[in-house]
Amino acid sequence: MRYAENKKNEFNAFKKFFPANLPVELKTYLVEFIQHFYKDLELFEEYRETMHKDGYVHTISGCEGETSVILVKKDESMLDGGIDYFKFRIKFVEMVTKIYFLQILLKNKSIEIKTEDLIKSIFMGHKDYKLKRFEKGLQKRIISMDDIDSMDGFEFEDFLRKLFEKMGYSVKQTKLSGDQGADLIVEKMGEITLVQAKRAGSKISNKAVQEVVASIKFYKGHQGIVVTNNFFTPSAIELAKHNAVKLINREELNHFIIENF
Repeated sequence: MRYAENKKNEFNAFKKFFPANLPVELKTYLVEFIQHFYKDLELFEEYRETMHKDGYVHTISGCEGETSVILVKKDESMLDGGIDYFKFRIKFVEMVTKIYFLQILLKNKSIEIKTEDLIKSIFMGHKDYKLKRFEKGLQKRIISMDDIDSMDGFEFEDFLRKLFEKMGYSVKQTKLSGDQGADLIVEKMGEITLVQAKRAGSKISNKAVQEVVASIKFYKGHQGIVVTNNFFTPSAIELAKHNAVKLINREELNHFIIENF
């Protein structure tokens, strides 16, 4: 009884994000949802990408008054994700609940949509919203390192795409999932470079170097670059020296920004 009452209270609080006079249209409710839970959605996507790269798959199930997440590893081994995993998983489950609440709210408005279709629509809308938000910021003022620090992963990657284009490279963005260790493929004068974007709150480890080295082989590139708004650990710097990888840290990135924006 207490669980059901708590869920009811959560749902009532959730409904307050949607004005009573809101037009009864799926698109309108999606826009409201994305704007209110923009950062939560970003964490949700980051969690999915992190877990998928580590070999985990998940399914979402829901029934009246309850949602659940089933998470398993493809090789059936035990999870060893540490505190970051639990942080992401909590946010993941919270977002699953919000999506479920949105589905119930839509149903109450006579808008029927399958769970998988709703999730797909939310994340397609979220991607468009991030891009428009980022482009609006570019038009408004000159980019500083404070701006970079406030970006999410997608915005940082898209910023680097614009930066490399300003530097005379032709640029392709890899797929969001299955990128094989590279976010951008840049080319100038026939030389192909694989770029990994790492916007982070702590130093970048040698794992990023390992990933971009693998991407050089996969995409048949000539060299790799890891770009971060932070700095690199000594082991990352050492590994990069022995491979065709250039590391661009916070200070070097700021130099490129001053020269090109």
